[in-house]
Amino acid sequence: MKKLFMGGLALAVGFAGSYASIGTRLAKWANPPKTSVAASGPPVRVTDPSGKIGFADPTGRVVVAPQFDLVGEPAEGFMTARLGGKWGYLDLHGAWAIEPRFDEASAFSQERAAVAVAQSDGLRFGFIDRAGNFVVKPQYTSATSYHDGLARVTDPVHAGYVDRTGRWAIAAQFDQARPFKDGLARVAIGDRWGFIDQAGQVVIPISLVDADDFSDGLARVRNDQQKAGYIDHSGKLVIDYEYDIAWPFRSGIAIVGTGPAEERKFRLIRKGGETIAKLPWEPIANFSDGSAPLRISDGQLGFVDKSGHLLVKVRLDSVRDFSDGMAVATVHGKTGAMNREWRVVVASTFDAMTDFAEGVAGAVVDSRYGFVDKKGHFVIEPTYEGAGQFSEGLAVIVRDGHSGFIDHAGREVIEAKFEEARAFAHGLAAVRTGGKFGYIDPQGHWVIEPQFTRADDFGDQGLAPVSAGFAKFLTLSGAVSPAPASSGVAPVSAPSRDD
Repeated sequence: MKKLFMGGLALAVGFAGSYASIGTRLAKWANPPKTSVAASGPPVRVTDPSGKIGFADPTGRVVVAPQFDLVGEPAEGFMTARLGGKWGYLDLHGAWAIEPRFDEASAFSQERAAVAVAQSDGLRFGFIDRAGNFVVKPQYTSATSYHDGLARVTDPVHAGYVDRTGRWAIAAQFDQARPFKDGLARVAIGDRWGFIDQAGQVVIPISLVDADDFSDGLARVRNDQQKAGYIDHSGKLVIDYEYDIAWPFRSGIAIVGTGPAEERKFRLIRKGGETIAKLPWEPIANFSDGSAPLRISDGQLGFVDKSGHLLVKVRLDSVRDFSDGMAVATVHGKTGAMNREWRVVVASTFDAMTDFAEGVAGAVVDSRYGFVDKKGHFVIEPTYEGAGQFSEGLAVIVRDGHSGFIDHAGREVIEAKFEEARAFAHGLAAVRTGGKFGYIDPQGHWVIEPQFTRADDFGDQGLAPVSAGFAKFLTLSGAVSPAPASSGVAPVSAPSRDD
């Protein structure tokens, strides 16, 4: 559609509902009516210098002041229009027929329109009639217009597990799913958690208020009163709900605390719940390589061993877990790293750092990422917009807004062309392209084609938690219909292990 620019307005060459060449002069519009309509014919779209859209009558007189952000093409007597971030529907004269209250809206088709409203878990789509009333309540993650009496919708995303070939090993039936650890995987339905085995069988009922992954044979869980305790692999509560704060067990020891935050008392316990030692200061992280950090005062941390004995005091603001023999730490807002002898061997000169892995760590200078060795020397210069840890010989980098992978020599061995990328684990890396995740091998070849809305790393059981929405078709009444043969849609529900 061509536009003519006159007197600070762009006059669209086309009526709302029909098209015709127009060369009329726009009248002066100091105070045009906002919703009045011309009786002599359908209005013409106009835009002001800021890009706002309004309408003029066929003589060029502005009858609806430019105010809309976007206006769609006419369909079944309506036009979609966005005003103030919300979508509604105009009639063919530019007046509101359905007030703007939707977060997304599509054109009417077969007297139905797909619209979306924001809910706590994201946008949900439903269908309205010509009066603006919902005939299908907002519940789907996507929806198309009706054609031949059917509309394609996508159920809310569910999570399951695929094997290394991309085959569904555990059907997508959970709202959340985590990688397998200690032989079990943590899953959620609604706001409750439980655990499944590799066969997908629920071994600990999905009824827990909160739960961590299993660590050292036990998992931290919480009850409705938000007290923490620990369960074993059978789901048996082996340490009662009595703690206000609790860390996962490591090497047979856990840090726990009781009492209000301002006067909380901390101690170390064994797997039977018996106390090993009381801690005089507040822990700031869990045990790592046999020691745990405590905050002694502002700017000073201490480290205790598994008996609660104070090993050393150091001048640091914060510290992370040891990884590859190094712990990333901050001093006065700058980041460096110390070794297992508690000496800062990477000076605190960086804006941020990743944890060390395979002998190097990502480091940030002037918003650019590179990689440093354990002495703090750059081995890969800081030229990237983002970087992750090395894993299986490769590291994720971000260049020109896209993610790829480099090797230890700094060679970009997998082109930076993905929207998002995760580290390699068990020979595969999850990457996103076109809004969908799949998995690639270290040569950058697709092993599992992109098809998932979320994807996590492959775990020890050879399974990766992924999420997907499944398509189905609705009739005009909102009832589920079998997919038409021409749709190419096979599943209308989550596939089973045998699919």
